[in-house]
Amino acid sequence: MDNSRPIGYWVKQLDELIERTLDQALEPFGLRRRHWQTLNLIAAGKRRSVDVTAGIAPFLEPSDGAESLLDDLTATGWLEHTDDSFDFTDSGRSRFETAHQAVTTSRTRASEGLSRSDYEIMVATLQAMCQNLERAQQ
Repeated sequence: MDNSRPIGYWVKQLDELIERTLDQALEPFGLRRRHWQTLNLIAAGKRRSVDVTAGIAPFLEPSDGAESLLDDLTATGWLEHTDDSFDFTDSGRSRFETAHQAVTTSRTRASEGLSRSDYEIMVATLQAMCQNLERAQQ
């Protein structure tokens, strides 16, 4: 491994690879990574438009919008929209479970060769670095 590159290089490289790999895993379901992240927010109980929009915002490009993701997922039958909230349709819930298996396989592949401890240390390190930089910006 090339240890001469800074952490920013590897974080960016990893994010791009995760994006591509997840998009490939989700393609058979008609989804992309941002769709998946939106579905996960709803699965976690964030069903109001404002909560989904706030939850997905950090991952979107300025030209993207949470509304278009929700529209896509509603139009393709993953979600239903009532009042100001979204929830899975019956078929959407079933497809979500199947897609979840594909995502789990992709995540497992990404962490092959890492012990649970190595993985936990890596996540904790990245989290601490984010918190350090967030504090420095306040």
